[in-house]
Amino acid sequence: MRFDSSTTPVVSVVLPVRDAVGTIGRAVDSILNQSLRDLELIVVDDGSVDGSAEVLRSIDDGRLRVFACSAQGVAAAMNAGVREARAPLIARMDADDFAYPFRLER
Repeated sequence: MRFDSSTTPVVSVVLPVRDAVGTIGRAVDSILNQSLRDLELIVVDDGSVDGSAEVLRSIDDGRLRVFACSAQGVAAAMNAGVREARAPLIARMDADDFAYPFRLER
């Protein structure tokens, strides 16, 4: 599904990740399958060496934006994602979490 990247989404979800190959796909899917569709998902790969980047590259959704940085820690990765956010609202997500389908709508 492609979305117009020239419009401002309602919410930006920022998800820092480091070495979460076993959980990152489920976390990303749980955001991209939200009932609220007008969102962007900003994933900041904080120096993963386990295949997390490959999982992210395999996801074809125009709302997903992936940025890579050297391993600096979760706070630095989160701040980098917030700087990239385009929406007036920002939601936080962890790489090993699962979001219920109505999380962002509610």
